[in-house]
Amino acid sequence: MDFRPVAAEDIPQLLEATVDNVNWDGTDRLTVKDVLEHSRLSQYATCFRLDRDWGFAAVEKGKVIGLVWVQFFQEESPGYGFVSSDVPELSINIDKDFRRQGFGTQLLEVIINHARKKGCTSISLSVEDGNPAIKLYEKFGFRPVSREGNSQTMILSI
Repeated sequence: MDFRPVAAEDIPQLLEATVDNVNWDGTDRLTVKDVLEHSRLSQYATCFRLDRDWGFAAVEKGKVIGLVWVQFFQEESPGYGFVSSDVPELSINIDKDFRRQGFGTQLLEVIINHARKKGCTSISLSVEDGNPAIKLYEKFGFRPVSREGNSQTMILSI
C-alpha cells in the first residue's frame, strides 16, 4: 500500500467518494446528480482546492482504493462537520472491497500527521448515527461537540 498526496486527477473521485459516504449503509439514498444538486454536499467534491486543502490517496497495485481529505469551509457555507473556518473538516472513504482491513486507520494516521506538520491544532468531521466508522474515530480520540439531526460533529485535538 502506498500513500500519495491527492492530485488534480483525483478530484473527480472525491465526488464518487462523497456519494459513497452519504450512502454508507449500503442504500442508494442519493445519486451523483442528487449530491451535485445539493450545494452543502457537493462542496466536499467541487470546492476542494489544492492550494488550500489537502488529502491523500491510498494506492494498491496502481488503483486508488481509498481517499482521505480535509477542507477549510467558511461560516457562510459550512460543511456538516463545520466547527470554525480555521479547523479543517475531514472526509474519508475506502473502496467497499477494502474495508475492515486497516486502510482507514492508515489513512487517518497519514492525514493527522500531515495536519500536525501544517500546524493544525484540531480536525473535525461529521458522522451519522449507526455508522461503524464512529468506533474508528473514537479510537483516534475524536469527541462529539455538537449534533445536527441524526449526525454528530466530532473534533480531534492534535
